[in-house]
Amino acid sequence: MTSKPIGSLLPALGDAIFSDEDLRAAAIPARQRRDWRDKWFSPVLDRLSGCDLVFADPDNGIVDDGDWRKGSSKFGKQMPFREACALARGRCAVINHNNTRRPGGHDAEVDYWLSQFHIPSTAVRATAYSPRTFFVLNPDPEIEERVRTFCSK
Repeated sequence: MTSKPIGSLLPALGDAIFSDEDLRAAAIPARQRRDWRDKWFSPVLDRLSGCDLVFADPDNGIVDDGDWRKGSSKFGKQMPFREACALARGRCAVINHNNTRRPGGHDAEVDYWLSQFHIPSTAVRATAYSPRTFFVLNPDPEIEERVRTFCSK
C-alpha cells in the first residue's frame, strides 16, 4: 500500500492546513527520542498556530508523559498527553484515541483522561463496542452543541 499526504486525499477542505510529517521513532536511538520528539513537535505547533480547530489522529492514541515511554519504539505512534494539551491551547482540538486494555474498561479509561485534561473537554465513543474515543478539548459553545446534536442522532 502506498501512502499519500492527507492534503491530497481531502482537497474539498479548501484552506485547511495539514501537518503530516512522519514520526519514525524506531530509527532514532532510544536515548535521543525525547529531544527528537520535541524538535519534531515544535514546528508542528508553529504550522498550526493560526488554526482554530485541530484534529489529531495518533496511531495508538494518547499516553501519559512518563519518561520511561520515551525510549519505546512505539513512541512515534502515541501522542504524549502534553502534546494533546498543547494542541488545545487557545483553540479546540479533537484527538482520536484508541482505547487500551486499561483496568476498569473503556469507560474507566475515558473518565481517567477526562479527569486529566483540566480544561473543558468531552468524549465521544465511536460505538459501545469500538475501542475508539474522540476527545474534544477546549470546545467553544457552538462545537459543544454540535457534539451533543451528533451524539443524539
